[in-house]
Amino acid sequence: MDTHIVLYFIAASVLLTLALPHKAYRMAAKREL
Repeated sequence: MDTHIVLYFIAASVLLTLALPHKAYRMAAKREL
């Protein structure tokens, strides 16, 4: 059970680190246009 929770937490953190910079980049691109 604990290993599944750890894996889920790692996956969530990886998704956040990948999604947040992408959102910021898209917002910056929209601001320039």
